Amino acid sequence: MKDSIDRAEMIDAIAPCAFCCFTCAAKKNGVIEESSKKLNHYLEGYYEFNKKVLPFRYRNYSKKIKELVTQLEKFSDRPCNGCRNGADERCCIPDCFIEKCTREHNVDFCGECDEFPCKRALDFFAGENLKEWKSNNEKIRNSSPEDFYRYAVSKSHYLHFKSENE
Repeated sequence: MKDSIDRAEMIDAIAPCAFCCFTCAAKKNGVIEESSKKLNHYLEGYYEFNKKVLPFRYRNYSKKIKELVTQLEKFSDRPCNGCRNGADERCCIPDCFIEKCTREHNVDFCGECDEFPCKRALDFFAGENLKEWKSNNEKIRNSSPEDFYRYAVSKSHYLHFKSENE
């Protein structure tokens, strides 16, 4: 991974609350959209190829490829620009004030604010969101936004939900 971080890229990828927008399935130019586009590119014509070449007993595989491509197409054009850039309201936490608050405090992330952790945010977030908000912003506060970004791009942000449901 490169040593220097493009600040604009980092700001686009991580919301002011320090949630990782770039892994959200709704994020325009996020990892899900970009990966879906890439897979779609490489799978173009694959269904037709399999339909012509595979023996009949394997055609069910060909149908699964077609279903995958249909799903990938849906993920290849996402609606949300992120809360710093006029986010799609369906994608955000309802009534979130964080983006406006960070602008008013002239910081990019809550963890850079002198008032972190503020009562307003502590009262706003709950459960897993509160834990993630605090943890992410503490990492920003204790190191730097760039170090947090390096950490954030190295992992899935949804694993804690997987372990809860198993």
